[in-house]
Amino acid sequence: MARVNRYRKWTHNNWPPPWRAKWRAAIREGDAFRPGGPATKLSARTVWNDETAFGRYLEFTSARGLSEQEGGLTLDYLRQFAQHLGQLVAPFTVLALLSQAIAAVRLMYPAADLGAPNRAIDRFASTVRPVRNVEDRLLDPVILIAVGEAMMAEAEAQSVIDAASATLFRDGALIIAGALFPLRTRNWRMMRIGQHLDLATGRVTFTAHEMKRKKDFEAVLEPVLLLRIRRFVSHYRPVLLEPGAHDEGYLWPAPSGGITHRNTLGQIVKRTLLKRTRKAFNFHCFRASAATFISDVAPERARMASGVLHHSRPSTTHKYYIKGRKRQAFRIYQSAVRDIIARGRRRRSRTRRTRR
Repeated sequence: MARVNRYRKWTHNNWPPPWRAKWRAAIREGDAFRPGGPATKLSARTVWNDETAFGRYLEFTSARGLSEQEGGLTLDYLRQFAQHLGQLVAPFTVLALLSQAIAAVRLMYPAADLGAPNRAIDRFASTVRPVRNVEDRLLDPVILIAVGEAMMAEAEAQSVIDAASATLFRDGALIIAGALFPLRTRNWRMMRIGQHLDLATGRVTFTAHEMKRKKDFEAVLEPVLLLRIRRFVSHYRPVLLEPGAHDEGYLWPAPSGGITHRNTLGQIVKRTLLKRTRKAFNFHCFRASAATFISDVAPERARMASGVLHHSRPSTTHKYYIKGRKRQAFRIYQSAVRDIIARGRRRRSRTRRTRR
């Protein structure tokens, strides 16, 4: 609860009046008589990120005589804010928060000249280096599926279906779902049976406003995954609901029957895989794992990973999600060395036969 309250204090309801009014105008829904604010074209998650990032910026600068000129977003304040964030979060998170704060200002002040802050962010981006090696945390989808299948088999082996066995089966099914169908976490959270998921056909659909890219999404679950999910829904899911819960139809419901907290699915995956594989694999790693697997197994089809992850630009997939380049380069190098050695041996063998 403390973590949730910490986020809430950065939302616009707690901002000073000038910025609060500007933000409300930016997120205002349109009607037949007037257009909506610029934020209505973005996903709810993007708007929330921009809002809380700028809220953090306001909190940091509130004691420093912040003016409303261009949202108070000066280069000096940005530098101090970046230094402050650098003591709290990872470098790429600092970059994201700075970019989101600038995006919030752009929504509130569409005519503001933000060229200087944007150039500063570009320069900062060129210096950012990861402090955590994501590649070392990745697990092959084959391993993930094996872990999930083992967990579900353990649950099925129990003599009764109780909360413990239902939780075990759910966690295994969730891992297989992430491995075979690498949707974003928010889409898995909001997935409702009958609305987004057709259990009869395995068809998954989301409308444009429910997707990050603001484009309709439609796909079909792999048959093995669909069978596991059907089993979960029919036998184990009801056990996870509290007595008298109002079931709202979410595939992975909270005990109350509503949508799970935004961190719940990630915590389940991370806790389970850390225990069973000793890897700090989080929910978003499913997407990097899928892209890396495609790149490793079929390099000539690496562009296919963009479609799997629902990215508009292949460069995004290659830059942030395909983590197997070093492994792939090392394998190519080893293969080339083996070929050179083999050719050398064949050449020496022919030379010896010729001399005889």
